[in-house]
This record gives sequence, structure tokens and C-alpha cells, in this order.
Amino acid sequence: MKQLTSMLGLALILFISSCKKDPVFIPTLTMTSTSIQVLTDGGSRELEISSNTDWKITVPAEATGWVNLDRNTGKGNAKVTITGNSAQPDHYFPLQTEH
Repeated sequence: MKQLTSMLGLALILFISSCKKDPVFIPTLTMTSTSIQVLTDGGSRELEISSNTDWKITVPAEATGWVNLDRNTGKGNAKVTITGNSAQPDHYFPLQTEH
């Protein structure tokens, strides 16, 4: 009987230790820059995003008339091209992101 109890105890310990917990998901998002200079020549800048989740870039309201993004949402890693309106002077603007 003692041997059976020991075997059941060992089986219980092995069962409990084999139960795996799901890893905790930690969303991450990094960008090559958080501020972009848009030039009067209408040139473009490239922004690289590294992420393991969905993301969204918001252009501040005061910049929507003179800057365009080729995309403002995505999932995972991406490159976003930011183009300035050549009719406007040089500007800097902050990029706001969500994930």
C-alpha cells in the first residue's frame, strides 16, 4: 500500500509539473523615428516599424493638410512612406502611435 501511495504521489507531481501555462503576450512597437521632417520639395521619408501586434499612426490635425502617409495602420513589421505637400514650408511633426 505504501508503494502504491508513493507511486500515486509521484504521478501527481509529474502531472502538475507537466501543466504548462500560456506565455504572457507583451505587445511591442518601435519606430526608426518619432518625429519626421517633411521638406518643401515634396520629398518623402521612410519610417520603419517593428511590432508584434496591430498598430496605427495618427497624424496631428494641424499636419493633415501638408503630409500624407501611404498607410497608417498595419500588423507586425512595416515600412511607411511619408510625403510632404510641396506647396507648404518645411515642417516637423510628432507621430502618435497606438498598439
